[in-house]
Amino acid sequence: MKIKLIAFFLFVFSIKSMSQDIELLSNFTNKSFRFTNIIDHDINSKWNYFGLTEMGVAYKIKNVVNFETDQFMDYKIANNLAIATGLGLQNNNVLPQIGLAYAKEKQKWSYAFYPTVYYGLSDESWGSSMNSLIEYSPMINTKWDFYSLALLDFDYDFGEALGSQQYVNIGFQYKKKFLFGVNFDFEQEDNFKDNETEYGIFLGINL
Repeated sequence: MKIKLIAFFLFVFSIKSMSQDIELLSNFTNKSFRFTNIIDHDINSKWNYFGLTEMGVAYKIKNVVNFETDQFMDYKIANNLAIATGLGLQNNNVLPQIGLAYAKEKQKWSYAFYPTVYYGLSDESWGSSMNSLIEYSPMINTKWDFYSLALLDFDYDFGEALGSQQYVNIGFQYKKKFLFGVNFDFEQEDNFKDNETEYGIFLGINL
């Protein structure tokens, strides 16, 4: 796990020089801590890079760190629509992925949807997922903005179980850089038979 963390942070700071949007969020809930990194970069008129990485640890099981990342390269084929190819990592399972990407920014709104099919190299199984990001940030005045972010993830292992996670942050943004507020985490596993809800606060920064 130490190698994964070192590689991840070196990757983040190496691509910072490319002047893309990098959003870092630290989420403190009543049951766990979760770190989220979102990167979105337009390489040119056809190619876009998008990355979503999450690391979390439960307070009661501090020696187990959950790590998940999805990295995509998108090739635009129509207005706001692209073919997405990428690589995911869930703890120790490597997941090559292919699918579609639909992303759009309009005034106060921005959203991105990634429906993909993947193959797990470690467990040798096929599955599908839908990674979604929805952000709404209307301006209050020249320094302050309202800030809201929803990360929605649906995952289905073919022939196995359906799972889902919804992470919601609601708060404020100061000078387009500093973020803070409250967060709510919802998780459903085993075909929605197991449900978990957490709540807390978050701090973040835009680089």
